Amino acid sequence: MYSRSQTTPTQRLQNLEKRTTRLAELAYEVMEEMANPSGPTHDLLSSHFSDFKQLAQDTKKLKAYTSIVRLRSAAIFQEYQTRFLGRN
Repeated sequence: MYSRSQTTPTQRLQNLEKRTTRLAELAYEVMEEMANPSGPTHDLLSSHFSDFKQLAQDTKKLKAYTSIVRLRSAAIFQEYQTRFLGRN
C-alpha cells in the first residue's frame, strides 16, 4: 500500500485523495456499465468490484492511520501546553 517511513503527512493525504477519487470513478464506471443497453459485462463488473473493494479497504486503513497521527499530535500539543506553558 505505502511505506509510512518514506511518506510525509501531506503525501499520505494526497494518496488518500487519489484513492477516494478513484473510488468515485469506479462507482461511476460500474453505473455506466449497468446502464449499457446490451447489458453489463460480467468480467468488467467483476474487475471493477474487486478494485473497488481493495481501494475501499486501503482507504479505510489510510484514514485510520491519519486519525491516529492527528490524535497523537493533539496529545503531544496538550502535554506541551501542560508542562511548559502551565496551561490545562
